[in-house]
Amino acid sequence: MRVLKWIVDRAHGRTGAKETPIGWIPRYTDIDWNSLEFTREQFEPLQLIDRTAWRVESIEHQELLMNLHDHLPSETTYERERLPLVKLKS
Repeated sequence: MRVLKWIVDRAHGRTGAKETPIGWIPRYTDIDWNSLEFTREQFEPLQLIDRTAWRVESIEHQELLMNLHDHLPSETTYERERLPLVKLKS
């Protein structure tokens, strides 16, 4: 529910987010932690992005969607093309 609240608040401009290679994600201070003991130290590792794993997964998604292309709505191609292919750090 806390993440859903963040999504709604974000859509209405009531809270922030940080941009990542795969989109916008909440910062620790963007989530309502009231009545829950969940520290920033517990939260931050969950927000890390394994760039190599994301790149492999996104390539696998692209291959699957290309194989299913004839059976999917045309909007799926548009969404696939919008998906960022995370660049590996040099």
